[in-house]
Amino acid sequence: MAAVQQSVCLVSVLRLCGLQLLLACICVCGCGPSQQQQLERARKALELHSRGIALLENKEWLEADQILEELTVLLPEALVPARNLAVARLLTLTDRETPYSESKDAEKFLAALQKAEATVARYRELAARANSGEQAIAAMLAGKLAAFQDSPERPTIGAGLEHLREAIRLSGDRPEMWYALALAMDGHRDYADSPELIEVLQKTAVLAPENLAIVTRLLEKQGLAVNSPDPQLRAAAASLPQTLERAAELLQPLNEAIKTQNRVDIVDVLKKAVAGAKPGEMSGLMGPAIMAKNLLLPELAQQIDMRRINLNLLEYVQLELRPELGLSAESLRLLQGVQQPTVLQSFVAGQSLPAGRVTGRFQLVDMNLDGVDDLVWLDSGRLRVSTQAGEAGWAEVCQSPEGLQGDGFLLADLDRDFDRAKLADVKSAAVLLDPEGDRRTVPQLAGENRWYDADHDVVLWNSSGVTVLRNERAADGTRSLLALPGMPAVAGVRAACVADLEADGDLDIVLGNSEGLVIWRNLDGTLFESVTAGIAGPGIGVRDVVTVDWNRDLAMDVVAVLDDGTVGVLENLLHSRFRWVALEGVNAGAECADVVVGEFNRDGFWDLATVSGGVLRVWLSGERGRLSAAVPVSQLDGRFTRLTSADLDNDGVTDLVAGHTAQTQLLRGAADGSFSSLTQLLPSGLSTEAVEAADLDRDGDPDLVLAVAGGAEDTGAVLRSYRNEGGDRNNWIEIVPRAIGEDSQFPSNRVNMHAVGAVLEVRAGTNWQAMVIDQPRLHVGLGGAERADAARVIWTDGVPQNITDLKLLRSRLAILAPQILLGSCPYIYTWNGERFEFFSDCLWAAPLGLVQASGELAPIREWEYLLIPGRSLRPRDGRYVLQLTEELWEAAYFDEVQLLAVDHPADVQVFTNEKVGGPDIAAHRIHTVQRPRQPISIVDARGRDLLPGLQQQDQQYVQPFERRIVQGLTDEWTMEFDLGDLAGEVPLREPRLVLIGWVFPTDTSINEAIQQNAQLAVPAPPCIEVPDGAGGWRVVRPFIGFPSGKTKAMVVDLEGVVSATNSKLRIRSSMELYWDAAFFMVNEPDVHPVVQACSLAAADLHYRGFSQRVYGPESLFRGGAGPEGYDYERVVREPRWSEMSGRFTRYGDVSALLVQQDDRMIVMGPGDEVTVEFEVPSSEPPTGWVRDFVLYNVGWDKDANLNTVYGQTSEPYPTGGMRRYPGDPGAVEEMNEGRRRWLEEYQVREYRPYQFRDVLRRGGAVSAGSPQKR
Repeated sequence: MAAVQQSVCLVSVLRLCGLQLLLACICVCGCGPSQQQQLERARKALELHSRGIALLENKEWLEADQILEELTVLLPEALVPARNLAVARLLTLTDRETPYSESKDAEKFLAALQKAEATVARYRELAARANSGEQAIAAMLAGKLAAFQDSPERPTIGAGLEHLREAIRLSGDRPEMWYALALAMDGHRDYADSPELIEVLQKTAVLAPENLAIVTRLLEKQGLAVNSPDPQLRAAAASLPQTLERAAELLQPLNEAIKTQNRVDIVDVLKKAVAGAKPGEMSGLMGPAIMAKNLLLPELAQQIDMRRINLNLLEYVQLELRPELGLSAESLRLLQGVQQPTVLQSFVAGQSLPAGRVTGRFQLVDMNLDGVDDLVWLDSGRLRVSTQAGEAGWAEVCQSPEGLQGDGFLLADLDRDFDRAKLADVKSAAVLLDPEGDRRTVPQLAGENRWYDADHDVVLWNSSGVTVLRNERAADGTRSLLALPGMPAVAGVRAACVADLEADGDLDIVLGNSEGLVIWRNLDGTLFESVTAGIAGPGIGVRDVVTVDWNRDLAMDVVAVLDDGTVGVLENLLHSRFRWVALEGVNAGAECADVVVGEFNRDGFWDLATVSGGVLRVWLSGERGRLSAAVPVSQLDGRFTRLTSADLDNDGVTDLVAGHTAQTQLLRGAADGSFSSLTQLLPSGLSTEAVEAADLDRDGDPDLVLAVAGGAEDTGAVLRSYRNEGGDRNNWIEIVPRAIGEDSQFPSNRVNMHAVGAVLEVRAGTNWQAMVIDQPRLHVGLGGAERADAARVIWTDGVPQNITDLKLLRSRLAILAPQILLGSCPYIYTWNGERFEFFSDCLWAAPLGLVQASGELAPIREWEYLLIPGRSLRPRDGRYVLQLTEELWEAAYFDEVQLLAVDHPADVQVFTNEKVGGPDIAAHRIHTVQRPRQPISIVDARGRDLLPGLQQQDQQYVQPFERRIVQGLTDEWTMEFDLGDLAGEVPLREPRLVLIGWVFPTDTSINEAIQQNAQLAVPAPPCIEVPDGAGGWRVVRPFIGFPSGKTKAMVVDLEGVVSATNSKLRIRSSMELYWDAAFFMVNEPDVHPVVQACSLAAADLHYRGFSQRVYGPESLFRGGAGPEGYDYERVVREPRWSEMSGRFTRYGDVSALLVQQDDRMIVMGPGDEVTVEFEVPSSEPPTGWVRDFVLYNVGWDKDANLNTVYGQTSEPYPTGGMRRYPGDPGAVEEMNEGRRRWLEEYQVREYRPYQFRDVLRRGGAVSAGSPQKR
């Protein structure tokens, strides 16, 4: 874990090195002694401040305490250090991973408590000089501390509640302060079941009526109170019908998905319960209330709302210290860094553009895939596509159908129709097919290596409706725009954007009109349907919309500006559910003409820029991502028309260009989010209706393309270009992100073709920048750096791809989405006598929340028996040692782990049934094989002879299908077996077929896409057919299971399938399965292996990281058909996946949790490893016998795919024997003592937020694995 923690602190060291150099420069330039001492003191303070916060975020409690205390000594009268130390000491005591325990070491605990009390008291003294908001926070901390330390011996709850009520008063009734009071009451024996608590929750619900977390808590408290013997408690629950009505209203957008996942129409249940309740008879409402609470608890919306109302104490840490350093304005300016002068010289008239009258916006995009951007524009309302034709100027490519007029349009690939693109803009491209970034490259894209790309289609709207125009290429290469029929009716559209809202790999359309927001779901690229259920929109007109994952949870959101100027987010709650959340205090103005999302101040959160009337505002993220008050960057007479962002001087910082009716504005960005005017570089009096930035002359800096306003009588603007002079003096890189296209071997459809909505990050030296991918080619300035040091794309399906090969990062770079699994199952590494080697994966039969392409949840079987050959597991220091790792974006749950030693004669092979399927077809048995038999033929549907490739297990896999359609789905395939003459074997005793192979599965997002697309069939699992006697085949085994993940053996019972008169059978499926070996057995002699249990000696859970993927020549991504492997010796310790929420098992000894199945399990997250050690049996195998092993696991696995049910959290936890996940929503959980202790002692670890997001921003390594020692 230390390596992970060190990376977080690295940023502080890097920043402070730069600060020391800056301060030295300041002093050389003439600091006096006192000023130099002041600056040295500031340097020391900033160093302590940065290190202390980094350590606190890493939960290095004692180290953080020491550093932050030192800062308060250095700045004894400063408020920020006092607040941060108070927060740190309270958090250290109250966090689930606290180092203090009163029961284990009372003396240390009480000493820490006394220090926290003194620190909070000192902070309150200083806060008394500040504003009421600061005083409220101080009172809240005092209240939380008093409530925490309350005990029968130290009754402090009364003082704690009084402090919290004071915080409420000082804050002006902030709902989070009310909720803090509710939590303090709920945690105390005298108030947890009191009418006072219900009253506090009711007040909180009034102040935050849209918050589901409050309603969930209120449902539980009032639901349990209606049957209380206490009349006062029953009276407090009298408003339960109103709470149920409010819950039904808030649950409405979630209801369809809940019906699908839980088979409960909760809204209907609540409405009927309220309607059927008689006055004074509310006992029947308890069941519906508890059911609603159980359904809401694991919902993403409830968890988001819980984070909003129950702020983590880290949210109160002050990040900005500089205002308290007592420095002059000049010294502060120098501390913040001196921005280098811009290299921009001027913008001069550039090449001519097509003649015509521009109405609305225009775009520059390569529409015909010739490698050169085309101009797409509305000429007096008609859409035209013009291409650069060299000296001849501009030529028309195509235009919208005659008579079809538009007020606006957007461009996006909606149908994934591919063509071989020249990609002339990628001069030395590299195609990357795995996230390590250096495994497969195509140095030249020419001839057969030319890259497949997808052309852009058009969404065109006017006041009466929306038309989707498909970009068609004829055989002669000419282009046309064809209107697709059957579009849903919608009117009054003003703005639109596209986003993969359902994480199914295609782009949906979001329309803003005079009534609100409209979503069109993309079914197959040509058909769209309006989404009506599951949306709680703003309900008033929308002026502009922008695609962005606003809260960085990997689900695409939509930022929108309403008619009244309100700016908010259509929050994506997954599973086609959305709700509107207004951004607190953000109003762009009723005349808002444009909004831009960017990362202006480099804090890891998105910022906004808006233009409305004559004001351009920038809204920077402040404390922990909340937007601070707007900064009016520019205020002019007249009206702003459009806004665009680009790095015009290639210094690695975003600049803004704002169209204006009097004078277009050019604003240079700085790394702190401030902007300064460079408008003097533009022609004076430049009046524009629209602005775009594009490198027209391909010299490496963005030029300006403007719709320049005409005279008073003109009805439109004319297009003009202005060449950027000077921007190319700095360096740059161009990045072209693409999904894998029309590749017969690797189609996936997991992300949209142009990665719209994904995030690109680039680091060059100390400069980090991030941007939302919203165009096919991204221009990234590097300043004076000769190359980038690292780049990362976080694709829309959550897969990160790191590029660290310095040879690639010097030039233009094309990036393909990596074709890897997001989730699969935990991995097993075994000690082979020399090292730990990758063996296989496990827990495949118990996927939690996996929605199949049929729409049904996958069945669950929590046990498995996996065969480990003796050559793969040797004793290490007298024990058998295995590593169970979680390396994908998922959570693993192990409730029991056993190792069985299986001794048997050396001439006998043993197998277990390692397949996915129900207990009836996967029942455990050790199958012994002494006389394996080969079929006389195995052929596929095309008549190919498969037998040579299946005669032995040699990692030379056979692919029975012809092509993959999407990941996990292929064309229908068959394997026909002829077992030969069986007449001499009568009676046939236990005929069995053994198949050894692996599966490359779909995932829930791909399954979602298959469900929506009528042209795609559901993957058919393997079945067995026999000849029907009429020249055809009939099904005799509808489902025989399939291998559980990477290479495994599955045993198929052939009883009743083959006979003395029929020895033929065939397997039919359309799953993506690959086979390594096949044989059958019949009339096997009885062999009785000796099975001994190896006692569990130790189990240690810890953080390890992620093994380096390796691809042998036989692997799927190297021209073969085998699975990838993993090198245990090379490990990446930095976070590879976005954090999952919920509680995980604390690190350390967990052997007590793995001894038997009892629902007290270990819960592992990405990067975790559990080392399990087993005793070697005292008796050795007899002479002539050998030893293999069977690993018995009881457990489950849940991937974090955005379409997995409750996939973003480790909770709710599974339970043994459950047939469906989650369990019964109407059940009232009974907490026995064992489970309570398990939750309190073991389930105390949570992933720290933003670790994954901030790896590159904070200077952490994203490189491939490095050697490790064990």
